[in-house]
Amino acid sequence: MTWQADVEKKATSACQQNPLLPPLLLALLSTLRRVETLCQHCSDASFSRGKLLMQSDLDMAAGWLSKQINDLELLLRSGVLHQSTAIVLSRPNPSSSKEELTFFIKDLFTRLQIGGLEFKRKGLESLIQLLSDDDKSAALVAKEGNVGCLISLLDLNAHDSLRELAVHAVSLLVSSGDLPRKIVFEEGALGPLLRIIDYSSAPIKEKASIAVESITADPDKGKGLHSCGVHHC
Repeated sequence: MTWQADVEKKATSACQQNPLLPPLLLALLSTLRRVETLCQHCSDASFSRGKLLMQSDLDMAAGWLSKQINDLELLLRSGVLHQSTAIVLSRPNPSSSKEELTFFIKDLFTRLQIGGLEFKRKGLESLIQLLSDDDKSAALVAKEGNVGCLISLLDLNAHDSLRELAVHAVSLLVSSGDLPRKIVFEEGALGPLLRIIDYSSAPIKEKASIAVESITADPDKGKGLHSCGVHHC
């Protein structure tokens, strides 16, 4: 069995254990195949592709490998690899322990970071449901979740459905207390929210406006609003 076939076999087996892992393994396999081809070209004296183009191809492949390895490391560190088998875990009930809620939050944010569109969408929907049903969970979300990842989904280049859900989640988060508001502000949410207000449709503008109002309720953060408004941060 070749190493490629071995990776494919393991990816297929892993699909039955955790749905996040197979896409990562298959993407890694594709990159490794590309690297193998490039290595063969490098050792082939008859290969006529220029050195600069070859260097560019190698740099791109190295970048892909680095990202895919980082994603795999994130999945391993998160702890969800051996425990999660659904697109999104069932939300803990009100009697769940802090540890169970923390694991749920980490699982959601792992999916937001490395999952595909459906994983991200389901993750955001579950996050919104959690924040809507239990505003006390916001502080734990802010501390245990990767808020920067959530903020990145506010970008105008993000998928429309994800951006709308992310705005809703952020508006709930910043409306739930000082700590979540502080962390969201420090992660740089103000600029993306203002751009959404400028360029998006009415429903998403409303939620973005709510979030901005909550963030800038603090006078110190209000200065950030002035700065962003003037300089389009």
